[in-house]
Amino acid sequence: MYNIKQFRQMQRKLVLLLTFSLVISGMIGWIPINAYADQESTDAVHIYVAKTGDDLSGDGLINHPFLTLQKAKEVVHSGH
Repeated sequence: MYNIKQFRQMQRKLVLLLTFSLVISGMIGWIPINAYADQESTDAVHIYVAKTGDDLSGDGLINHPFLTLQKAKEVVHSGH
């Protein structure tokens, strides 16, 4: 077993380790992190759907809208 002297040394080391851990974990919130979105990802894309649209020849633009939301959804998910 440990004697009192060894126990006190281990106890001090543990207290120092825990104190150090708390200080470091507290500092993590102070570190500024800058994140910027790519310019391309901030550009809005408008896809138009209308009763007079066409899923076959339409391209989703205001002058050539799609007929169904399903077609617009497919185009969005395909990345076009």
